[in-house]
Amino acid sequence: MGFFSKIFGKNEGLGDDIRLNDNPPIYGGDGLSENSPAIVNCASMGMAQAIINTFISDNFGEGSKRGNEYTINHPSDSKKSLKMIVVNKADGENIKVYFDLSRPIGVATKML
Repeated sequence: MGFFSKIFGKNEGLGDDIRLNDNPPIYGGDGLSENSPAIVNCASMGMAQAIINTFISDNFGEGSKRGNEYTINHPSDSKKSLKMIVVNKADGENIKVYFDLSRPIGVATKML
């Protein structure tokens, strides 16, 4: 297995045919419940943080800020965790937003 395959994983079932993932940077659920988390599609935690910040400002307004953050168990897969972020909107409302960071976390653990 090559260096990049160790870090980024193999394309299961594709053999040597490398195909790009066609998913956008965030896909899946709307992130408003732990049963429909927004899935972050990148290979680094730094990029994941930037994608999450963009998602928050796009969906909750320019003045929205990240508040407290927690790691919680995924309700349907005990091997996965979710990042729950309390978003403080400009109007004072607080909203819990859920993100699945399995891919960037998986890449980080492979690098250790």
